[in-house]
Amino acid sequence: MPYGSSLEFHILSPEEDQRPSRVVYVRHDYSWAWVRVAVLSSDTMEWQMFPETAMPLPAGSMHAASTVVDGFICWQCESVGGASLSEYILVLNTDTFQFSRMDLPPPLRKVHQTFQIGQINDGKLCIVNEKECTLSVWILTAGDDGDERFVLHKMFPLHASFMEVTSCSVEDTISVRLMTVFNGFLYFAIRPCRNYVH
Repeated sequence: MPYGSSLEFHILSPEEDQRPSRVVYVRHDYSWAWVRVAVLSSDTMEWQMFPETAMPLPAGSMHAASTVVDGFICWQCESVGGASLSEYILVLNTDTFQFSRMDLPPPLRKVHQTFQIGQINDGKLCIVNEKECTLSVWILTAGDDGDERFVLHKMFPLHASFMEVTSCSVEDTISVRLMTVFNGFLYFAIRPCRNYVH
C-alpha cells in the first residue's frame, strides 16, 4: 500500500440492501484527493474493482468516522484551515459506487459540530443534532429545482422529558450524547448534572 494512504473496510449485510453480503474496500490518500473502491461479494467470492477517482472535496479537507446506512456509506467532512468546521458529508452510493458531496444546512456548519447520520423509516437519509437539550431532525429532500438538500423536519425539546425520567430540576444541566440513528430510531445517552447552590 502506498505511503500516505489509508484503508477502510465496510460490511454491507443482506438486511441493508437485499443483496448477498458484501465487503466494500475504500483506499484513499490522507487528504482524500483520490479514492479507489473494490467490492467483494459473498455469493461469487470475487472482487469487483472500480477505477481510481478524484474526489469532489475542496483542498484541506479531512473526514471523521464513517457511517453505513441502507444503500450509503457517509463521512462527515471538515475543513482544517485554522478550525475544524463541518461543512458537508461525503456519500458513497452502494448501488452505483459513485461518490457525491452533500452540503450541510447552514445551522450545522459549525466548528466541532456533532451529529449523527442515519435514515428515517422510509429510507431517506437524515441528520440528527442536539443543541441546548433540543433534538433537530434534518431530512434529505428534493427541492423544486430537483437538487437534494437537508431540510429541517422537526425539533424535539428534551428537558421536560428528562426531568420526568431523571427527577432533575429545571436548574440542573443535562448532557446529551448522540449514539446512532438506526431504522428510524435515535439512540442517545443522557447524564444529568446537579447544579448545587453553595
